[in-house]
Formats: sequence, structure tokens, C-alpha cells
Amino acid sequence: MTATMLNMDLKKVDVFNVDILMPQDLIGIDGIVCEIKEINSLKDGYAISYLDEYGELEVIEVSDDAKFDFYVYIED
Repeated sequence: MTATMLNMDLKKVDVFNVDILMPQDLIGIDGIVCEIKEINSLKDGYAISYLDEYGELEVIEVSDDAKFDFYVYIED
């Protein structure tokens, strides 16, 4: 992590439907802000691969109508 990133905070800016999310987006999952690594369509929803708070790759499956808080970095 660069020094620039250490001086930045996260801010919730919107709520997005799962179908418009993209890799590298920052979303809230179970109260934790996570970075999306990959999104795959399933028969009845989506599989989202993301980095958890420990930097480990996790996968969740969600329905077509799932919504997520969307975050961006802002300067202090």
C-alpha cells in the first residue's frame, strides 16, 4: 500500500445493483468494505469474488436483485 492510500478514507457514495458492479469496485459486504476481483453471472444471480479485510479471496453468491453500498477513496 502506498503512502498516498494511507492518507485516504472511504466514503459511501451510492447504492448499486449487482448487475452494474465491476472488478476493482469497493462495496460493503457484511459491514466490511471489500474490493471486487471478479463477477460471474449464474443461472439465478451472480458470484462475486472479493478480497476480505485480511486480503483473502472470498466468494459469495447473490440474487439478481442484490444491492450493495458503493465506496470511493477520498483524501483526508
